[in-house]
Amino acid sequence: MLTSFIINFREVLEMLLVIVPMLIYVNKINQKSLEKYIFAGTAAGAISSILVGWLIFEKIKGFEGISEQIFQGSIMIFISMLLLYNIVIIQKQNKYSDNNAENNNIDYKLTSASLFLVPFLTVFREGMEIILFLLPIVYKSPFNVIIGALGGILISILIILLVYKTTIKLSINLLFSLLTLFLIIIGAIMFGEGIMKLLSPETSSLKTAGAMAYGIPLTFLFLKRETKKYIKN
Repeated sequence: MLTSFIINFREVLEMLLVIVPMLIYVNKINQKSLEKYIFAGTAAGAISSILVGWLIFEKIKGFEGISEQIFQGSIMIFISMLLLYNIVIIQKQNKYSDNNAENNNIDYKLTSASLFLVPFLTVFREGMEIILFLLPIVYKSPFNVIIGALGGILISILIILLVYKTTIKLSINLLFSLLTLFLIIIGAIMFGEGIMKLLSPETSSLKTAGAMAYGIPLTFLFLKRETKKYIKN
C-alpha cells in the first residue's frame, strides 16, 4: 500500500504541477474558453494510459511458473533503472521551484493544439509510469494497491489546493526531495527482488545484496547533492 501511495502521489503531483498552472494562466488572461482544450488533453491522456495499461495487463496475466518469474524480475529491474534515470540523470524534482508554484510566470503559446498536447503528453507519460511501477505488486494485493493509489491521488490534490488556493507556503522542492528518498528505497527493494527472481528465487541473500548495491550509492549521491544545494542557499 505504501509503495502504491508514494508512486501515485508523486506522479499525480507532477501532472498537477503542469496542468494547474496552465488553467490559472488562461484564467488570468481572461481566456477561460481555452480551458476545454486543457481538460480534453488531460482526459485523453488518462484514457490512453489506462487503455495501454489494460492491454499490457491482459497480455501478461496468463504468465505462470518460470515465465512469470522472468517477467516479474525483468519488470522490477526495468522499474529500478527507470527510477535511477529519474533520480540521477534528469532529476525531475529540480524543475519545480517554489517561485513557480507561487508566481505561475509561465509563457504558453495559446493554440488549441499546444493546450491539448501538453496535458495529454504529461498525463499519458506519468500514467504509464504509474502502471509500470504497479505491475509487479498488483498481483500480490490488488485491494491494497487500489487503496494506496486513491490515497496518493487525494493527497496530491490536497497539496495542490494548499499551494494555489491558500496562503500556506509549501516547499515543492523539499517535498520532491523527500519523495525522491522514498523512491530510492522502493527502487532498491525492487532491484533486489528482481535480481532474486531472475537468478535464484530461493536465495534471499541475493535480494539483500542487490538492494544494498542499488540503495547505498544512490543514497550517498542524493545526500551529497542535497547538502550542496542547501549550503549554496
